[in-house]
Amino acid sequence: MRKLLLFFIVTLLLMIGCDRFDNTFESDDTNEPEEISLAEYFVNFNDSLQIIETDNLEPIMAFYPANYLNSGSTSETVLEFYTDLLNTGYNNISATLLANSNHKVQWQLLATDAADKAVVDSTIVDVVNSTNTAFIGNQSLVSFADYVSNFSNTLRTALVSNNINLVMSYYAEEYNNNGMDKAAMRIYYNSLAAVTTSNLLVTVNYAKPYENEFSYWIYDEDGVINANNIDYAEAVPDSFLITGSQIGGENNNTQKVLVELGTGIWCSNCPYAEAALHILKEELGDQFYYIEYHINDVLQVDGNLEILSYYGDTTLPIAKFQGQTTLSHNQEATVDYYRNALNIYLAQEAKAFLTNQSVSMSEDILTGEVDISLEDIETTNLFLKYSLVEKESDKTNFAGENCLQVVLANGSMSLENADLTQPVTYNLDLPAYLPEDIVLYLWLQTLDEPYDEETCKVHNIIEVNL
Repeated sequence: MRKLLLFFIVTLLLMIGCDRFDNTFESDDTNEPEEISLAEYFVNFNDSLQIIETDNLEPIMAFYPANYLNSGSTSETVLEFYTDLLNTGYNNISATLLANSNHKVQWQLLATDAADKAVVDSTIVDVVNSTNTAFIGNQSLVSFADYVSNFSNTLRTALVSNNINLVMSYYAEEYNNNGMDKAAMRIYYNSLAAVTTSNLLVTVNYAKPYENEFSYWIYDEDGVINANNIDYAEAVPDSFLITGSQIGGENNNTQKVLVELGTGIWCSNCPYAEAALHILKEELGDQFYYIEYHINDVLQVDGNLEILSYYGDTTLPIAKFQGQTTLSHNQEATVDYYRNALNIYLAQEAKAFLTNQSVSMSEDILTGEVDISLEDIETTNLFLKYSLVEKESDKTNFAGENCLQVVLANGSMSLENADLTQPVTYNLDLPAYLPEDIVLYLWLQTLDEPYDEETCKVHNIIEVNL
């Protein structure tokens, strides 16, 4: 039912747009009722929400005239949305006016279930008519899905023709997506255009108008370009404008991302991947971590091969993003290739948290405690995983560069029957030799058997200095 609800939301909800509407609206009704204030309008609107029933939506639909149009959403779409909302079994529903400028309004629609958990919690942008008696929308015929489709087609043309100006008009001047501003996006697209062929494809993975979120895939059959991107747009009077997630630097509300790299000092292609991850770590800071599992060399430790075998791929180099996305690449374009995979996860909200960690070490064992809290994550097949990592090894890779982020020891424990109201205690056997520059990584990951890339996700990760 939630999926059905979201389907109807996609054509109804709009995120906050620009500060004014250029359109002006005049009623054709010569017998207009007396004008009321917007505050009174929303009191009436909210009261109507309290009395609607599945077989009687007239009280609320009186606020949406037959010619209602808001960026592709019609009165029929609104009717379907409220009908489905009534069928979700919500416990309470309310409408709250948040802000207004002339007759343009921003308002919150909140519906909660019996446990007081939000079923719908969205900010909607709309326009109320001149007498403050009905919503009329912004009258835009451009739907979010059409906008995203037009963007993807324009992006392909821009890359193939090496004319990036064609697509940059879709981006707001204040664009920022996880630290990537508009200038950085232009540089990124120029780097892709330099290696693009006529075989390039740009396809939309999904478009979520209720969040103004979309994902698009840039793919070239020769394998040089293979990038999934996630981005966000805001409604403007006659269309949309890509603004990004507006996340720059560390954000405690977004999950931190782990990349597990399978590599070896004998591997001639691996230095490309290693260097790219190091560059991205310097760029993204504490939002991103990576570790190296070495295979068939002096740096291999117990568990490395088993971890990569569990994921189903031991071909090196192999990079596993957040336990789900697998990328194997050895070209100099690896930085952009990896960055776009990271962006998908960097934009996601954290649902798991590791806090209040403490660690002690004896001669041969590390003992730690950590508080774990979860939001909408099942403990079935959930594990606390931990790796002891050397920041910089004295061993060098195939390119003669020092190996970085080398795993020295692996450990994990099931949380399926753990009491998460108490600190979780874990132990890790220490190697015989401990270099000075060691850190510990703790992360939470679902590990189904067999491996399933859809569910076996890393939910969050922290670094612990020792």
